[in-house]
Amino acid sequence: MISALVADNDFCHLQVKKVLSQAIIAMAHHGYLEMEGGQLMIDFIVRQCALPSDTVSSRPSAGDDVVDVDDGK
Repeated sequence: MISALVADNDFCHLQVKKVLSQAIIAMAHHGYLEMEGGQLMIDFIVRQCALPSDTVSSRPSAGDDVVDVDDGK
């Protein structure tokens, strides 16, 4: 049942994602992720830990200039 919810990842509410994540972690503790559908649940957890692609591109790169606005005068 949980793997069906995880496969249909159209929900956006953070509380739903939190409860699903807690259930998956509890199932992992008892070895249920080794059964059919376990890979979907692992993928769900990994996706929840990953940054969205737009967040990564907004970070400054190593080549960006850093300017000190406080010159001490």
